[in-house]
Amino acid sequence: MAAGEPEGGRHARLDPCQTSSQPRVPWPGRVRPQARNTGLGWTLFNGAKRHCGEGPKMSTLTLPEMIGILSSPKTVAEASLVSGLPDNPGLYAWWIVDPELLPGVPLTPRTDGLSLIYVGIARSRPNSAQTLRSRVLGKHIRGVIGNSTLRRSLAALLWEDLGWQPYWANDRAMLRHEHNQELKHWIEQNLRVAWLAYAEPWTVERSILEGMHPPLNVNSSQKHPFYPSLRSARACLDVAASGKSSAQRGQRIEKDIL
Repeated sequence: MAAGEPEGGRHARLDPCQTSSQPRVPWPGRVRPQARNTGLGWTLFNGAKRHCGEGPKMSTLTLPEMIGILSSPKTVAEASLVSGLPDNPGLYAWWIVDPELLPGVPLTPRTDGLSLIYVGIARSRPNSAQTLRSRVLGKHIRGVIGNSTLRRSLAALLWEDLGWQPYWANDRAMLRHEHNQELKHWIEQNLRVAWLAYAEPWTVERSILEGMHPPLNVNSSQKHPFYPSLRSARACLDVAASGKSSAQRGQRIEKDIL
């Protein structure tokens, strides 16, 4: 890529209405994207054929506008509706209703009491089949801690206080079935989720993370002040699950799934 060339290559479509002071977000490809507001979240498609005529057309979104959409979360029940999370790739953000539920985590509550805890993407490469619906519902809400960075981080912060019992299986920590269900109910009750469907979310992930500063992202937020504490908590969960000391287990490369 040549110096000064926009991310995404020379053919990336940039917002022509952005000022020089605004971060410039590329639209990969040559097709002008469009969006619709379903009432439960914004759905953005890089293809005019996907426009259904509902809501206003949006030819471009600035980075602050994208962050604004990810800052308007809905309940898990709303996200689970057919009209909720779409079967499209994109970005999502998890918010907690009360910072006291995660003591020790440096959260910044808004006036409505919500605090951002995690930002993720559904599809990290072009050949992935992941969608917002499969990632958020299938992995974060209904999955296991071994297949979800968010669930594993929450388990690492909550398991001792809530009496959950971790165990080791397939080279990773897991929770007993009943405790895994308790984590699911905890998420449903205490977290909210916002989403933005986007064809190539990996192209804007870094900009979104830098703009939102979520504390529970592991691989992508190593500069966050809570990062060492979170890594330590996750390591303690692994030690408790495996029944071995850190020295006995040796160094293990974490296979986190964003």
